[in-house]
Amino acid sequence: MTKSKFWNQLAIFIIALLAILSVREYFSHRLIEKGIDTYQTHTFLNIGANLLLILVSYYLIKRNGLTKIAVFITLVILPCLIYGLFLMKKYKLTEQMEKH
Repeated sequence: MTKSKFWNQLAIFIIALLAILSVREYFSHRLIEKGIDTYQTHTFLNIGANLLLILVSYYLIKRNGLTKIAVFITLVILPCLIYGLFLMKKYKLTEQMEKH
């Protein structure tokens, strides 16, 4: 992949990410304005946004032949991040960071 193609694809992904998150926030605020503030409704909205992000990511990964990198990130890096978050919660590091 050439440098310009890489930067173009990265820009497309970032624009798509920002658009999806902006639309999610817009609808979240509209729901709150209308008095719909149940946890379940907002969770469904977040799940929908996450599914859309997954579809965009999958499309760009397949289109650019990045499956090897995606598998590495999914199988190695993501579990490490999740384990790190688990340890932070276990040792209450997140609460200490919020206090400071």
